[in-house]
Amino acid sequence: MAKHMVKCFYCGEVFDASITPYVKPNSRRYAHKTCAQTAEENKTQEEKDKELLEKYIKDLFGINCISPKIKKQIETFKKDRNYSYTGIYKTLKYFFEIKGNSIEKANGGIGIVPFVYDEAYLYWRALWEARERNERVDIKEFILPVREVHIEPPQRQPMKHIRKLFTFLNEEETHEE
Repeated sequence: MAKHMVKCFYCGEVFDASITPYVKPNSRRYAHKTCAQTAEENKTQEEKDKELLEKYIKDLFGINCISPKIKKQIETFKKDRNYSYTGIYKTLKYFFEIKGNSIEKANGGIGIVPFVYDEAYLYWRALWEARERNERVDIKEFILPVREVHIEPPQRQPMKHIRKLFTFLNEEETHEE
């Protein structure tokens, strides 16, 4: 078998990909399986949140890579408005999935985030608070007794006969006289 010598993306060591187990962190890069696992464990929460946001945006817009416009918007929101990656992710999820707004109106960007951020925050906070309250509650205590409601079938009301204003019978009676 031919040697397939590649350089590890994380440690920089050259290894034979046909023998050593490897993963591909990118489409053109190779890494030892152990190096990739170590790097994944050492990632900060912020890096994981950024990857989650980027993956969601790619899935949402149906694109392979994030455009410079969206990257610029993310960095602006992060730097100027102090938004977190998780906050931006949850805002987009709230606006497009929960509220059901159209992706076509986004014009290839995420500029709606500052306008919906506070509303989305209140939604997710209320959801979190409801879960917290419900975790401490035993559902068996709140089982309500079954109430049977009997509804009587409606009684048919007879129709009043409406007198016709014009009939041919009246005409014939007047001609006979």
